Amino acid sequence: ISGQYPDRKYYYEIADRNLVTSLVLTEDDPEEPALREELTEALNQVSGLPGADAFERGDIRLNACERGMQRREFVPELSRHHVTVTCGAVHGSRFAAGRDENLSGGKTAEEQLAIKEKLVSTVSYDEPFYMMLIGSDKRASDESMGERSDTNILVRVDAPNKQITLISIPRDTMITIYGYGTCKFNAAYSVGGAAQVIEEAAKLCDVQIAHYAEIDFAGLEDLVDAVGGVDVDVPFDIDDWEAGPVTISAGEQHLDGVAALTFARSRKYPDGDFTRTMNQRTLVKALISRVFALSPGELPAVIQAASKYVATDMSVKDIYGLAKQFQDEGSITMYSAMVPSSTDMIDEVSYVICDTYGLANMMAIVNEGGDPGTAEVYGAAHSALVDEGAVEAHNSAASQ
Repeated sequence: ISGQYPDRKYYYEIADRNLVTSLVLTEDDPEEPALREELTEALNQVSGLPGADAFERGDIRLNACERGMQRREFVPELSRHHVTVTCGAVHGSRFAAGRDENLSGGKTAEEQLAIKEKLVSTVSYDEPFYMMLIGSDKRASDESMGERSDTNILVRVDAPNKQITLISIPRDTMITIYGYGTCKFNAAYSVGGAAQVIEEAAKLCDVQIAHYAEIDFAGLEDLVDAVGGVDVDVPFDIDDWEAGPVTISAGEQHLDGVAALTFARSRKYPDGDFTRTMNQRTLVKALISRVFALSPGELPAVIQAASKYVATDMSVKDIYGLAKQFQDEGSITMYSAMVPSSTDMIDEVSYVICDTYGLANMMAIVNEGGDPGTAEVYGAAHSALVDEGAVEAHNSAASQ
């Protein structure tokens, strides 16, 4: 990647395996020491490596630059007005080295242990595995919220075959939580956090879950912005102040963080939450496609940026290695569906009712690497396919 900060006097470039950072000074700039300090910080941010000592030869060159003209042999091109620091061969493997720690996202040791107990161990990513994606409705401006999971997607990851399958679990799905009785699925988060969500998803879909990732509202906005936005096909016009402060027209759109969150949260559709789960999967697929389209030089910086917003049991090294597998030659297949569901009122409470027979059929197909949209179900929605007539009626009503 290459970027330039308008309010700074340096630019940076990452090209394939080499990180090149240049600091351009203007005449006898009295701010030179401060600019050099900014350069050091830029190197750390771009490379994702903590401190100059991680740069091997690069740190010597950087130190030589900091000492001015004293060590010209290390940086022959050194001059008073133009300093170039080449931190040679910052390979992805070196970026990942020293990044084995899990990205806890601020979770306590107790919470991390509870999550770990719900996950099955995996030795490598050479076999398909399941992971749970959780989007919590926590808002940085309102700590009273964030007690429930707004997005719940079970993901089957098959790196050797370059295949990803997304299965949405509607937030209002009726489940039974031990000790709490009948609940909606999104209540699992308030009962036991991410660990409880993982447990309930594993029981519902009859699978073993190996990994998880969690992000909140603010984190999703920042993550989408970090990758430069995403391109999605918006099925309906969206003008929903409860979901977000922007309006989005139907059709192909490039969404920034705020618009992406609005797209993922809006429920003002003919079928309510069912289309919303489809939009959430659409957004996840767009994010995945955007990340996998990055060059080897761009990938480390984006993963490092994502680590600020996502809580997961996976390390930066794991994520980088997995992404690299999908970036190898060959096309990626992404399947998407929703747990076969219908709606019902029970004791004056609206629930989404899972078609357990249809779900068993679907998961049998998913386990074999097939398309879940081909599963046989009986009267339950599972793909949340948008009817063109419903789209036209909805957009017409919205315009009025």
